[in-house]
Amino acid sequence: MWKVAGLALTAATLMGCANEAELMAECEAKGVSRDTCYMAEQNRQNEIRRNSEENYRMDMERWDREHKKKP
Repeated sequence: MWKVAGLALTAATLMGCANEAELMAECEAKGVSRDTCYMAEQNRQNEIRRNSEENYRMDMERWDREHKKKP
């Protein structure tokens, strides 16, 4: 259950994001270099991935605690 909810939340979050070409065009329009824009985009994607993995880990730990068989 939590796994499905986590994946749905991640998908919903990513659906609202612009693609990389759009983000690059926005950066260049603001006068920001492509290298800086690329690094910022990579950092953003890595942060999303880290948060998703952390949420999944926490959900699985909670599930394990709630469904652990008592001796």
